[in-house]
Amino acid sequence: MLVINNTFRFDLGTTNGTTTPLLLIVEKKSDGKIILKSLTNKGSPSKQIDHAEMYSTTDVPDWAGKTFSKKPGPEGYADYIKFSTGKSMYVFTGSTAELPQWPGYAVGVSIGLKDDRVPSKMFIFIPYWKGAGKINVLVDPSPSAATYGTE
Repeated sequence: MLVINNTFRFDLGTTNGTTTPLLLIVEKKSDGKIILKSLTNKGSPSKQIDHAEMYSTTDVPDWAGKTFSKKPGPEGYADYIKFSTGKSMYVFTGSTAELPQWPGYAVGVSIGLKDDRVPSKMFIFIPYWKGAGKINVLVDPSPSAATYGTE
């Protein structure tokens, strides 16, 4: 990562000798808050960004024991996802009934959960997404992410 003039440059990887950078430009407001001014993918058209939001870690919602329902999006995901109260297990299910759970572990200050399965999944919890007033979880098993909202 390279930081120059409030611009963060992340290299997403190199394919056939070409590096794909992701550029984030942030700005500090008069109240001291940092906002995301822009996010640009400079490189591979296969890695496009359609939406981005930035939150403080103090805004991360408590997701322990919560059930989330799937929002419209990519196919192949269960209707619901539920997390244990200890933030160490999760389950994908077609109903709100209990099914066998999969182990995982909280990431950072509980901003997400990562599992140990192959291929692994990353779950990121946000206070709202695209203006929705409910807690959301974004699930990222490549090639595309699914969005779930609280029940």
